[in-house]
Amino acid sequence: MIEEFEYDGIWCLPEKPDNKVSGKLKFHPVEGLKLQLGVHPNLYRITQKLKTILQICLLHELGFDKEEIKSAFLRNRRYKDDFV
Repeated sequence: MIEEFEYDGIWCLPEKPDNKVSGKLKFHPVEGLKLQLGVHPNLYRITQKLKTILQICLLHELGFDKEEIKSAFLRNRRYKDDFV
């Protein structure tokens, strides 16, 4: 009988080797095999960029000009790299 095991790793489909996702492969003799996939590593950064873009659009709609928006984002260091 095969013993229970667990492996953390990076997983992908053979036809898409560049699309990697973190996850955990688990085996239990009774329950069988399970692959629990995590979040794509770039999802957080993509979400943060989208949030920044939406904030810029909102400020623009509220009447702020480009220099006022840029100044506001540069004052807040966490957005410095995201501002175009």
